[in-house]
Amino acid sequence: MSEISTLPTSQEGVSLRPLGDEEYSTLRETMGMKPFLVMPKHVSQMGLRRALIEERKIIARVFPSLMQFGISKDEELVGEANLLPRAYEPGIGEVSYGVIDDYQGNGYATAAVKALTEFGLEQRDLNVVYAKIREGNVGSQRVIKKAGFVPFARQDGILYFEHHRTTSFEVAQLQTAKAAVLVPRERMA
Repeated sequence: MSEISTLPTSQEGVSLRPLGDEEYSTLRETMGMKPFLVMPKHVSQMGLRRALIEERKIIARVFPSLMQFGISKDEELVGEANLLPRAYEPGIGEVSYGVIDDYQGNGYATAAVKALTEFGLEQRDLNVVYAKIREGNVGSQRVIKKAGFVPFARQDGILYFEHHRTTSFEVAQLQTAKAAVLVPRERMA
């Protein structure tokens, strides 16, 4: 799913790394996630972890460009973060993430989202990265806003956020606009 070995973040001791099937299924189980692509009767026959691995294989076939990472804090797995470049819409990607309850509130998700978004914009030629968050999930809204995303739509209880690539020309325009605002009126005359 991902050809990258490790992706550093801005937070000390926090990195993103690819997950093996066993780590993935253990993490998803710890997070209370249930497979949604595998029929319940098959889950009971094969067991939860095996069903989660089977579901992961299905997802990989449907979304071959999906990059799935574990969020590690000092080598301990504390969550997951994913980046899905859209094959049918070049230049557009979507980020998703989750952190084990006991590790929430430490900035791990924010660091992971920032790193993945930066990676997508700079290394995967994405122009915009989106995120979808339930309206009631205030913690996740904070994470995504701290990572530089801005809300742009709301539909059926879901908030949609976006983070655009900023070109050097746009940065120069913003700096020029800021400088113009900061010039005292009497000097502008």
